[in-house]
Amino acid sequence: MKNFVIYILISKILFSQSAFQSIELIYDSKSLGISGVGISNINSDESEFQNPSLLANNDKKLKLSFIQYPANINSHYFKYTTKFKNLSLAGNYKGINFGNFERYDNDGIHFGQFSARDNLFGMSIANSLTENSALGFSLSLFQSRIDDLNSILGLITIGGNINFPTENFSLGGVIRNIGLIFDHFTTYEEMIPSSAGLGISKKLEYLPLTIYSDIIWWKSRTILKIGGEFVINKNFQLQFGTSSEKNNFNTDLLWRDIFSGFSSGFSYNTGRHSIDMSLLNNGIAGILIGIGISSKLN
Repeated sequence: MKNFVIYILISKILFSQSAFQSIELIYDSKSLGISGVGISNINSDESEFQNPSLLANNDKKLKLSFIQYPANINSHYFKYTTKFKNLSLAGNYKGINFGNFERYDNDGIHFGQFSARDNLFGMSIANSLTENSALGFSLSLFQSRIDDLNSILGLITIGGNINFPTENFSLGGVIRNIGLIFDHFTTYEEMIPSSAGLGISKKLEYLPLTIYSDIIWWKSRTILKIGGEFVINKNFQLQFGTSSEKNNFNTDLLWRDIFSGFSSGFSYNTGRHSIDMSLLNNGIAGILIGIGISSKLN
């Protein structure tokens, strides 16, 4: 039952009503460290969601990531990136397991368990239009399963990015999750969490710090995210982030609420291989812990 409460709590906080809320969750551990900001982050490992055009800047690489939620809820992420002629290509898998729940009838009689799990399979394509601009899109098939009920939908995300090298500045735009539902849980029409967003990034001149900021428009509300990455040296980086959603995680305890909605993480790379770890404090919804590894395949 605790899993179910956490699942509902996260759903309500993040997406209010959609049964497809896990589409918008953060699956990459490095993205978790900057609170999911990244529409203009050319180093994003989750570009198929953040902004598919960013894939044009990615090396041939393999990325694995794991995020642990409270109550033994966990997510998994796999991404393979490669090049084909002038195109950048990627395939990815995302999955989140909400665990097992006890089943009772109307009289309170126990008769077994049921499970809940969401899966997403996707592919992305990006192409550089000029030396400093790119366009990309991703196609995904999403399945949400609760017991023997299934819902399946197809999604497309489209994005573009422009770099201004002399200013150390990037601007990105994205339209996410334009979708079609192929199979419904019930006859009730669920809402697909489509959104539009703009993002900027700026590498500071006198500090080894890059600042990222996103603004995302939903059907009925606007979300602002901000994060950054300190480059300590060529092998070690620190990340941090927060969002305008932080007030939704308040516990009414001041000392806890100060840090609610904030994330942090670090990355260590050897040139070819890297590892990253991160934390996101969701206040009343608990702490998320992420870990990821990646390898360049060139």
